[in-house]
Amino acid sequence: MITPICFLVPGTPVSFQSRREAVRQWKEKVASIARTHVSEPNEDSEFAVSITHFYRAPPRCDTDNMAKPICDALNEIIYRDDWQVVERVARRIPLDRSFSLWGMPRELALALCAGDDFVYIRIARVRAMTLCASWNRSKLVSAW
Repeated sequence: MITPICFLVPGTPVSFQSRREAVRQWKEKVASIARTHVSEPNEDSEFAVSITHFYRAPPRCDTDNMAKPICDALNEIIYRDDWQVVERVARRIPLDRSFSLWGMPRELALALCAGDDFVYIRIARVRAMTLCASWNRSKLVSAW
């Protein structure tokens, strides 16, 4: 199995609906950091992207609008196009509440200790999904 790509982007994420210039600058920031983790985009795989915003002040955008510019910024860096993203999880975690994280990378632990807003992004290649181990075409047809 290939190791997932994980990295932090300092600051508060920008909503897809923000001013065009703000979105452009945020996407450039995400892209710049992502480029340090890969040499070329993968065009043959599907990906699962997990985006977690750790924050102090309540965010102004919903998680869906937060995730869109991030996934767009990873185009031509991690993957050729974000159509390759078959699974996306976006969440927020307030820094002033308790939470549990298992198997935390050192970089994430240091960012949490610093206490400033940041986004943690994890991208993993996914294998073919199986809906049910015993599923087959004949059972699907007979069910209808």
